[in-house]
Amino acid sequence: MWASHYDLDRKVSQFDLATRCGFVHFLLMKSVALSSVIPIPRGGRSVIKEGINELLARVAKYLRVIGAMDDVETAEIGPFHVLAIDYLIAGSRLGTQLLRQRWLAAGDPNINQVSASFYSPGYIKVWKPFCAETNRTSAVGETADQIVTHGNLVFKFYHRCTHAPYATKGAANA
Repeated sequence: MWASHYDLDRKVSQFDLATRCGFVHFLLMKSVALSSVIPIPRGGRSVIKEGINELLARVAKYLRVIGAMDDVETAEIGPFHVLAIDYLIAGSRLGTQLLRQRWLAAGDPNINQVSASFYSPGYIKVWKPFCAETNRTSAVGETADQIVTHGNLVFKFYHRCTHAPYATKGAANA
């Protein structure tokens, strides 16, 4: 799973978040991926489901603020174990704190307006319940193996979604 995680981080780091085009593509990637992943969790309950829905709503709002269309196409995937999805979402909130510095450097007032409130509430509120749930889950066995396998697949799916902005309806407005 670490190779898939690294590949995704490397690919997302290539978005130029200080430009409108790069920032819109980043948001569109999030929108396509979240819209595809949310409806189909399997195995347990999401400890951050509200956070995922809130994140998708924020991404759609930010796309509208920037003036990009938020009408994206979704992919048919999964179902994935819910903790695999939660891991990616909770971890992405942490990773976004690092990326935030890049879009704060943007001179575009729309990007600056969006970045002022991007990914609120704080990432710790998302990470803590995920960690608590995984602490109650066995690290060995069929369920653990399924979570790791699905986590790997979710990372690979997100990696494919880094290309999705170029094929979405909103890319024409980027």
